[in-house]
Amino acid sequence: MDSLEELLNDPATFDQLPFMKVLTLLDLNPATDFEYDRIDDAVFANETAENLSFRQSQIFESSFDQVMFQNSNFNRTEITDSNANKCVFLNCDFSHCLIQRGEWSRIEFIRCNLDNLRVSMSKFVDVNYLDCKADQIDENTRDLIGFPSAGLTRSEEDNQDAQYWTRSSPIELLRIAQQYSFDHYIDEVGADLLTPRQFILLKAISENRGLTQAELVGLTGIDRSTLADMISRLIKKGFLQRVRTKPDTRATGVIITAEGRRILNATEPKVREANSKMLSGLSSKQQSDLIEVLNAFVGSMEQVGAVKSKK
Repeated sequence: MDSLEELLNDPATFDQLPFMKVLTLLDLNPATDFEYDRIDDAVFANETAENLSFRQSQIFESSFDQVMFQNSNFNRTEITDSNANKCVFLNCDFSHCLIQRGEWSRIEFIRCNLDNLRVSMSKFVDVNYLDCKADQIDENTRDLIGFPSAGLTRSEEDNQDAQYWTRSSPIELLRIAQQYSFDHYIDEVGADLLTPRQFILLKAISENRGLTQAELVGLTGIDRSTLADMISRLIKKGFLQRVRTKPDTRATGVIITAEGRRILNATEPKVREANSKMLSGLSSKQQSDLIEVLNAFVGSMEQVGAVKSKK
């Protein structure tokens, strides 16, 4: 659905459209032209929402799926019977916010204000926090959201156990490294250009004309369903287009458009700078050793995945 006329002719689809898409069709600036007093059944999906203010509003029975909120205000907002999955909140204000009866999973809070956040009858799973402020948060909420407690007294055994999980567990170390790498990426690239996966996908396509989706899965490491969704969205943005791989077959591949190459060229120097800054604290040998070990690790995981797929 690409026009307001289509929306008015088919109002049943209104509730199914992503929230930012609805505002675009209504020709509203999401940062200044809309008062979010109460939002029901909203869909936030596969989009970036920047500079939004939900301050003192109520959000009911809505879903947040693979959304990046940046510089947005949830101060004194009530979020009820709503779920969030695979979302990133960067520089957002959740002070005095109430979250109740919802499930939030695979969430990243980066440089957010969580002071006086209250959570009730909700489930938080695989939620990570980086440089967040939560000086005034009750212990019940702190336990529910898994936010690290301050000033706890630990025994030597507890400290050794905690040190293992933070500095010896591959899972935890990779999670921390991912947080820092994403933070460096956002600092350099920002939210207006390409996400890390969009960048690597466009880069692969730009250097390999007409690849099929199956070939792109192997080249980028992005799973098939996610890749298909990414390609569809990049086609809608005008960054990619489908082509026949052979004139006499139905098989299709994708190629980068002129607009896709423009956005790729604008993003690539910033990505290189983010990579450089992220490794700047390591010696040249440590940098090369790290890349070698990471490649070996990814290769071993690919072999494990290949074995599992044959079973």
